[in-house]
Amino acid sequence: MKTRKYETLLIARPEFEKEQIEDLVKRLSERIERNQGKLLEVSDWGLRKLAYPIRLRGEKFFYGRYLLLVYGGTGRAVKELEDYMKLIDDTFRFNSYVVSEEAPTMDQAEPVWREEVVPELRLRDDGEGLEVIEPSKQRKLSKEDLYRPKAAEKPAVVEAGETPAKAAAEAQSAAIPGQAAPSETSAPEPVKPESASENDDSKEE
Repeated sequence: MKTRKYETLLIARPEFEKEQIEDLVKRLSERIERNQGKLLEVSDWGLRKLAYPIRLRGEKFFYGRYLLLVYGGTGRAVKELEDYMKLIDDTFRFNSYVVSEEAPTMDQAEPVWREEVVPELRLRDDGEGLEVIEPSKQRKLSKEDLYRPKAAEKPAVVEAGETPAKAAAEAQSAAIPGQAAPSETSAPEPVKPESASENDDSKEE
């Protein structure tokens, strides 16, 4: 197969520190070299807010660590790399494409690392076009800002001698402070319709 120059843009977990990013890149580089490829450059775009939340195994991510890998190899190297990223939880989005049909020079010992601040495009508040904003240089955010664990709903426990309707009402009152739970006998009695004989007597009077 023909050797080409490829780029793969991937999104890694937002809480990764520098050592974890280096370990991830090392593992990805090994997958490329298995098919006579070579990792040439690594561009760290830093922590960026996602255009939309991404769910992954019960977690909802709002931020991601963007990395751009530049490497030489064949189509098998690209497939090996992408198949590996599908199996691990360290990355949750990626996209690969051909940069050049010509084979790059692959005689360097280690890949070149770059840290780049890439401006982001955002829709203006008035809806009239796009605006360029600089990404935040603050890379350490709280766990709640990076992603939110999926909340598991616990079913209400029904005690012995208690109806499901009463248990649901008590659970609702507990969720809203200051609101008492409605009792089972608090429902108003239905209004009885007047009989036909009473209507006739009223007409005669």
